[in-house]
Amino acid sequence: MQDHQTPGFFSTFIGSLFNFKSYPAFVNRSGGSMFLHFLLLVAICCGMYASISATWFRIHVGPYLDEIAEQVPAISVKDGKATVDLEQPYFYKIEGEIIAVIDTTESADKYLEEYDSIIVLSEDKFIVKESNGKVESYELTQDFALTTAEVQNWIEKGESWVFPGIFLLCFFWQVCWKAVQVLIVAAVVTLVQSSRPDFTTHWKLANLALVPAMLFGVVIYAVSSFSFTNIPGSGLVFWGILGGLTYYASEQIKKGPAHS
Repeated sequence: MQDHQTPGFFSTFIGSLFNFKSYPAFVNRSGGSMFLHFLLLVAICCGMYASISATWFRIHVGPYLDEIAEQVPAISVKDGKATVDLEQPYFYKIEGEIIAVIDTTESADKYLEEYDSIIVLSEDKFIVKESNGKVESYELTQDFALTTAEVQNWIEKGESWVFPGIFLLCFFWQVCWKAVQVLIVAAVVTLVQSSRPDFTTHWKLANLALVPAMLFGVVIYAVSSFSFTNIPGSGLVFWGILGGLTYYASEQIKKGPAHS
């Protein structure tokens, strides 16, 4: 590839991951093209973040939600009175710990006194007692009917929104934060290099360096998510990749014919 030739968009995008010596040629692309490069990178990485998170949710949270759905009895409320089609009291447990009880035949006071934290559905009230002793009580004023199938349907709909929900939140956050990080690195390297080359060039170089830096961040996120282990120093490594590659490419340009 000759220096006077402008690299293609995708060859620049892919090359920015490993072809660090070609960064000086890649900056020949326009600022608008580099901004699209930035958006594509963020979209791809956020898709990876969302996929990792959705997989984690399905593995570690999904079974608990399915367990909840299976244990939900048929409950109906009419004229402010609850009726339940099961033997009472009905205790709801997770991993052997009682977290809720349904009893429309007895006063809820006995359960509030017995347990430090508990959710109680009585004949005419829905009561929540928190571990700090705070108790909130709600009158059953709205008629409704609840079944296991209906709860399972809610859970399935909720799970279907995990990926797009995380992706959108991640995308809006990463667009803002990564743009700030790129600007910081471009400004610092511009100062270190005494504006040779200029800030715009360093901004483009930082966008190129952001590709390996962000993909490193995705790998670290995946490892920490499934190993439940924080990897020390990963943040410094991210900044080292972003700043180090930007400076490395800047030095190549500075030693080139345009600045010699």
